[in-house]
Amino acid sequence: MRDRVRGIDELSGRALSADHPAARVLAAFVRELAGVSKDLTPEQRADFGLTAVDLLATALRATAGEETSAPSGRQALLRAMRACVQEHLTDSSFTPAVLARLHGISPRYAADLFGEAGTSPAAYIRDQRLQAAHRALADPRQSHRTIAGIAAHLGFTDRTTFTRAFVRQYGMTPADLRAGQRPA
Repeated sequence: MRDRVRGIDELSGRALSADHPAARVLAAFVRELAGVSKDLTPEQRADFGLTAVDLLATALRATAGEETSAPSGRQALLRAMRACVQEHLTDSSFTPAVLARLHGISPRYAADLFGEAGTSPAAYIRDQRLQAAHRALADPRQSHRTIAGIAAHLGFTDRTTFTRAFVRQYGMTPADLRAGQRPA
C-alpha cells in the first residue's frame, strides 16, 4: 500500500466514510466477494484479492483527498510494457528483444526495468502465459481444447517445456489441474 497511497501511515486505523462513493464501491465489492468466494477457484480468489487491494487503495486516496496520479517515467514505461505482453501472449515469436524493440529501448534497459519489479522480461512473459494457461485449463468452458492446443495458442512451441514450466509454477501438471487434482 505504501507504493499506492501517499501517507498510508497517517491513514492507517482511520475509518472510511460510508457515504463516500469510493468506500461504497469497495464495500459492495467485498460483500459480494465474501458471498461467492467459496465458489471461486484459488486463482480467481487471488485475482479478486488483488482487485480488492486496488479498490482499497482507491478508496483511501479518495477519502484522503489524494488525486490518482498517473505513472510517469520508468513506472509508466514498465506498465506499458506489461500491457504489451498481455496483447502478445499468443505470439510465439514475441520475445524480450521484441518487447524492447517495440518500446524503443535496449534489451538491457528492459531487463533493468523488470529487474526493479523483481523479475525479468522473459520470466514475466512466461509467467503471464502460464497464468493464462492455468485459467484456460481450469475453465470448464474450455474443456474441449487440448492441453497442447492451449499451450501452443499461448506461445509455447514445445509441450514438454510448457509442462515443466507449469509444474514449477503450480506444483502439478496441466493434466492434473484439468482433472481437478490438488498440488502435492
